[in-house]
Amino acid sequence: MPTSYPELDRLMKLLKENSTIQIEIRGHTDNQGDPRLNILLSEERVKAVTEYLVKAGIDKSRIKGKGLGGAEPVSPNDTEKNREKNRRVEFVIIKK
Repeated sequence: MPTSYPELDRLMKLLKENSTIQIEIRGHTDNQGDPRLNILLSEERVKAVTEYLVKAGIDKSRIKGKGLGGAEPVSPNDTEKNREKNRRVEFVIIKK
């Protein structure tokens, strides 16, 4: 999403300035719908972020990815506002 570009650009800058860092991108969804489809959706989110970073010049070998579906919510899935918080992509540094 275009609203994500500033954060993606910050991540890209971090990776360009620190050439040994490797990351894992983790895609998440809320708990609505078929859990199998949510895994696929979260994997598509990971793929989109990975493609963005690779197009910006980050070596794909530095990026791992995992689609988690609704397995790791940060908020209860009891309201739309909370479900929105669970639909996200995060990254974790796995090697410095």
